[in-house]
Amino acid sequence: MTASPAARRDETAERPRLLLVDDEENILHALHRLLRKQYEVHTTTSPEEALDRVREQSYAVLLSDQRMPGMDGTELMARAREHAPDTIRIILTGYADIHAVIRAINEGAIYRFLTKPWNDDELQATLRQAVAQYELVQENQRLLSLTEEQNQKLEAFNRTLRQKVMERTRQVTELNQSLTKSFRGTIEVLSQLADMHSPALSKHAKRVTALACMIGERLRLGSEQLFQLEVAATLHDIGKITMDPNLLKQPYAQMKAHDRAVLMTHATRGAALVQMIPNLEEAARYVRHHHEHYGGGGFPKRLEGNQIPLGSRIIAVADAFDNALNGRSSFQKTTPEQALKYVRDNTPTLFDPYLVDILITCILQENRPINHAMEVEVGLFDLKPGMVLARDVRSIRGILLLEKHQVLDEGFINRLHAYHETEPIIDGILVYRNQTAATDARPAPADVPPAAGPPPVLLSR
Repeated sequence: MTASPAARRDETAERPRLLLVDDEENILHALHRLLRKQYEVHTTTSPEEALDRVREQSYAVLLSDQRMPGMDGTELMARAREHAPDTIRIILTGYADIHAVIRAINEGAIYRFLTKPWNDDELQATLRQAVAQYELVQENQRLLSLTEEQNQKLEAFNRTLRQKVMERTRQVTELNQSLTKSFRGTIEVLSQLADMHSPALSKHAKRVTALACMIGERLRLGSEQLFQLEVAATLHDIGKITMDPNLLKQPYAQMKAHDRAVLMTHATRGAALVQMIPNLEEAARYVRHHHEHYGGGGFPKRLEGNQIPLGSRIIAVADAFDNALNGRSSFQKTTPEQALKYVRDNTPTLFDPYLVDILITCILQENRPINHAMEVEVGLFDLKPGMVLARDVRSIRGILLLEKHQVLDEGFINRLHAYHETEPIIDGILVYRNQTAATDARPAPADVPPAAGPPPVLLSR
């Protein structure tokens, strides 16, 4: 069955293409008959036309006679090489000329040099090798081109991937920052609740946090452990906001057994509150056990020694030191050295000796600053001349009675007592912890906005 013209075109397109050049038509016809079944054969008697064809399309092999009028085979090969460097070039000549052979090899980069008359088998074998060489070069170029294309695509993909990774990293970073901000915002809300319940409680928590972090840094705690410690120290007394403020103002030694039992639940209550915040389980554990005694006998689980979480032991030391230094009844006459002596005297019964040594080292040997101008909460009837107000004093209706930084004397204290008989004053007045702060007393800055609420009725002398 005869193949269709389209099928014949497809078969022709798949065969290697040869260009034969010779000034004798009969030689071209003979070569065409010999090669037409295996190859797509193009012929011409003109070297100039051969160059035009090489410029227009690709050939696997250029086979040319050496001696032709106008342009010999060597020159044709040299010029063809400029336009088609991959085409395999073969010289076919009827005479032996060593000089022509050398010139053809040097100038035309000739693949083979064959003589006339040719041997059909030898010629076909040479052409098969030449075509295989051409196809190998073309395949290498195709693979190189494909590799380059794939590399370009890969580079573009990598650029896109890097951009996506950078964008995703930015999004994750922003999300983490937002979550951290929200996370710390939740902690700040709890801290504000403590401040609303008792300003002194809030100030105490801030001082304990500073001391605890100082010890944690000296221990070279990891960032996560230090963060859990910071949160636990900030919220270690948060359970007290669930209790009657009047209970918190009573000296522990004067409390009834029932009130003491209630007060001792503040650690577990606080831990329950902290544990409600995701990822603060460790901080909640520190809060729960910060009143355990190193020698045993504390609460709520009566743990001892290293059974007590490290964070809890750190908070216990910082908490005891601040209470000793800023106690409601003794803050005016207690020094840091005396507060440290109290902590040391109760070691190791209550406190971890190693942590106490670190606290002493940080405060005394490294001269860590202990701010003597701290705010301390005192009751209305505990006020004494020379105390300096750390915050405004207001009535229960919010009326401003005395501004912060005011130095108290007998007249001011008596007037506060008298005013309290007609309209209660908010108990828990904040003053600076030592009388020497009086030298720093000064009026509030002029740009401080007036307090919201009822107009002030400042007590006069």
